[in-house]
Amino acid sequence: MHRDEYLKTLCGLGFPLSPVLVDGLDVGLASGNNHFEIYSEATFDNNKMGAQIHLYKLPESDEYSISKYEASTKSAVYPFEERKNGFAVIRRKAVTFKEAYNLLQGRPILKDFLTPSQVSYSAWMDLNLTERDISGNYREVKYSVKGFDLETAVKMYPIKELQEEDSANDLIGSLQRGDRVEVSFLKKRTVEKMFIEVNIKMKLLTIIPLVRLK
Repeated sequence: MHRDEYLKTLCGLGFPLSPVLVDGLDVGLASGNNHFEIYSEATFDNNKMGAQIHLYKLPESDEYSISKYEASTKSAVYPFEERKNGFAVIRRKAVTFKEAYNLLQGRPILKDFLTPSQVSYSAWMDLNLTERDISGNYREVKYSVKGFDLETAVKMYPIKELQEEDSANDLIGSLQRGDRVEVSFLKKRTVEKMFIEVNIKMKLLTIIPLVRLK
């Protein structure tokens, strides 16, 4: 596989194509080692997120598989608490870098998964940030899409962005990726800015006034 294909895969996973990442990939590919790591970082919500990306050489081949990455960031609520978690990359697909950040901030994401018999299904994925599994990662929790209708939940509020189809679709997509989204609430005489995010445990939206975040 040409280096540009590795870069395309990394970009698809949401890693910024920085000089550090590109140089790390070039050095690793040139080394011929069975395993090497490259580093990537980005800033989300003024909070730095780092990742060690692992590449392993395929058996009897010169090609490598991007097998997993280990993400780390600070809690936005508890800035002295560092949160780390590993995410597997299967068939060049995985939780994206931004989605990993949202999960580590306690927000769920909507993803497609495969059953053991390779049947695809959609579910909300969350991390239990108080419990680790045997591999040292936070325990994953999945919730059925049947238990929470996101579009219905959003339409319960007087959100200005719902008035245009494109902005409404962007809003739904952002919430599905686990983002905390800034929206405009239409009041009788004013427009009030709010943040909204999905609380999948309670099957509702959490509404956060901007003043609480300052």
